[in-house]
Amino acid sequence: MKDNLINEFDSLLKKSKNTLIIPHKNPDGDALGSSIALNFFLIKKGHNSLVISPNEYPSFLNWLPGQNKIINFSLNQKKSDFFNR
Repeated sequence: MKDNLINEFDSLLKKSKNTLIIPHKNPDGDALGSSIALNFFLIKKGHNSLVISPNEYPSFLNWLPGQNKIINFSLNQKKSDFFNR
């Protein structure tokens, strides 16, 4: 079963090269950390990937590597128009 999930995931990665990652509203450290990690992974795999947070997150999470690239949708909707670039 584990191999099947890995194969499915790999198949999905081959289909699309534009990936948008959206954590839940009022994201916590787990949501941002996993979103950033997935973003780094996808970029390494050659994808155009972006993390858009629905709203602001606590400033104590600003230490997370890559958090400066997260777009805050509630503050910057134009910048978050990822697929129409």
